[in-house]
Amino acid sequence: MEIYPLLNSGFSKSRLYTFCIIIVLHSLVFYSCKNSSEVKVSEQTNFSVKTEGRFLNTDSVGKPVIIPAGKPVIVNVKKSKELLVNSIIKKALSPGDDFIIKPKVIIPGTNGLKLPAKIEVTENPLLCKAPDVIVAKDAYVKDINPYNFSSFSKLQGLRHDQIRSMIQDNLGNLWLGTDDGLTRYDGKFFSHFTTSQGLLNNLILSVFQDSAGNIWFGTFRGGVTRFDGK
Repeated sequence: MEIYPLLNSGFSKSRLYTFCIIIVLHSLVFYSCKNSSEVKVSEQTNFSVKTEGRFLNTDSVGKPVIIPAGKPVIVNVKKSKELLVNSIIKKALSPGDDFIIKPKVIIPGTNGLKLPAKIEVTENPLLCKAPDVIVAKDAYVKDINPYNFSSFSKLQGLRHDQIRSMIQDNLGNLWLGTDDGLTRYDGKFFSHFTTSQGLLNNLILSVFQDSAGNIWFGTFRGGVTRFDGK
């Protein structure tokens, strides 16, 4: 590299020194990268090492102590004894009528057994208001198949999807006890009965129809309600 012509061409000394330092650094980086790429991995050689055990002199080791074994003690095993414990498992008896426990007949009012107390029922009749009547929509069917399952829910007109009890009365109506009142389904309409119609509680746990045609409802913490259809 000719420095004098560069000085004559108008380069200052400081710029010339900076230019030279950059060229030197560039050369060092290029040389180091070239050497790192040419590093060769040393070949590993396989070799075997012979090992030998360590032998001790008999003078430095004491002789083992020999203890003769005596005759074994023979113990005669006695006959085992069965002990009865408290268990629900009982031995089976031979067939016959001797072990049959005859039932004891107890008649109320005799032998110190009192008659049941009679409590007069106090009814609180209320006039049932007209139920909320909703036209039942078509039942939901997963597939277009008349032999498949179909279902009714809130989308079809029910007040609640939780059904706790269900009966069919003597007229063919279905009575559904739900968590939000009582529902009667006649095949076309849903008639909803709640506290607005006279129930003491909307949570219906059981439904029953007696021989006289009355519908009985067991509610949650609201007692029992009888519906005579009026």
